[in-house]
Amino acid sequence: MLISKSFKKTINIIAFLIIFTILYTGTAAGQYIYDLCYDYYPLSKGRILFLRYRNPLLDPVLKTFELYIFDPEKSTLTFIPRYGEKIYLKPVVSPDRTTICYHSLIEGRDYLVTKNIELGRNIRLSFDTGGYFLKLAVAFNDDTVAAAIKRGENKQAIYYISNSKGLLKRLLNGKDFLKLDFLKDGSILYIDRQNGKNILGIVNYSRENYVISEDISFASRTPEGDAVVYMENNHLKFFRVNNREKITLVDSFMPSTNDVKNSISFSSDGTALSIVSEDAIRIINIPSGDVFYYISMKLKGANHFLTNYSFYIAKDKTVFYLLYKKPGQSLLKLFDGDEKVKLLGANPDDRYIVYKQEDPKSVYIYDKKTGKIDRRSFNFKIEGVSFLTTKNSFYIVALNRVKGIDYPVRELYLYDFKGALLYPISVSERAKLSLYKRRP
Repeated sequence: MLISKSFKKTINIIAFLIIFTILYTGTAAGQYIYDLCYDYYPLSKGRILFLRYRNPLLDPVLKTFELYIFDPEKSTLTFIPRYGEKIYLKPVVSPDRTTICYHSLIEGRDYLVTKNIELGRNIRLSFDTGGYFLKLAVAFNDDTVAAAIKRGENKQAIYYISNSKGLLKRLLNGKDFLKLDFLKDGSILYIDRQNGKNILGIVNYSRENYVISEDISFASRTPEGDAVVYMENNHLKFFRVNNREKITLVDSFMPSTNDVKNSISFSSDGTALSIVSEDAIRIINIPSGDVFYYISMKLKGANHFLTNYSFYIAKDKTVFYLLYKKPGQSLLKLFDGDEKVKLLGANPDDRYIVYKQEDPKSVYIYDKKTGKIDRRSFNFKIEGVSFLTTKNSFYIVALNRVKGIDYPVRELYLYDFKGALLYPISVSERAKLSLYKRRP
């Protein structure tokens, strides 16, 4: 049977178009998600603040963050902004997780909103700063706010804002503030990028400016705001706020992961710091700066976390723990997984350890009291877990493939693992998805 060249050419073109369509469709399918939990922040008493990013693909004038607070005790979901309020910056949360703060625009006018969810207090201040807000931070007193405001090309300034006094005071000029945070003494920790270097410093209400380091690659305050851990020239260092003492914690620090942030952990009570390098574990007493424990072992790729009672670390399939608050303890094996273990956290009384393995739709719950491991599987991929202050529940951020919907949906659930009950909070059935379509 003879086949003409033109027919062969037509067949080849059709085959090419079919393959191209399949590849393009497969690629395009991964280009968007419907995001119903753009970001989230744990709050006091088990509450959670989460964001939706509305109209992210449209004109900037139409884009805005939507803020919601879910209260598990009351089973209530509260929408925070006022009608017509535009929010372009992510909100911030106070160190005690009782207060949220955000900047907004209503008909072109600047507002700073500080909301204490415990007291039910809501303060709304209006400003005309001659610039626009870039960064925010809330102080330990739940009243004072720091703001980085742009005032021109390569011109920014840190402002001190007192809600109770209605006071706005400029403290420090800079170029590009990458980070703002409050310390326990009321001073403001900042990172200012100038001439290719990240300057780490603190400035107080009296405009006294103290530079901690001329160039850092990482910095984080401790939970109590009494010290700062930072990375300078590959050395991990510790700055004590009260006497401005600087201590080198690790020379030539090689973190166990690719990210310094993921290689250190703080206990939530602010008393301890864990540092995991490629070859050792260090547990530091934050108030004194002394080393509680130093354990030498190969740890490249290991993941860990720290509670107020114990230190946990997963190396390949094995999970170890250390009761670091007690002297003279050893790092002990807790259990072995079937596959490589990724630790997610522990409940507040330190009894249940939650972790993942290779299946992205399952979590495992290890009971330290009984030694039993329960596997819990869902119809969605698990992206993150956040524990409540209650004993037996945690939030799940999930990426879900919903029947009849063209793109994945990022959703938020509350899971009671004792009762095996899954509660939807921000899910596809309760939202107009087209408003939250974005590129991941």
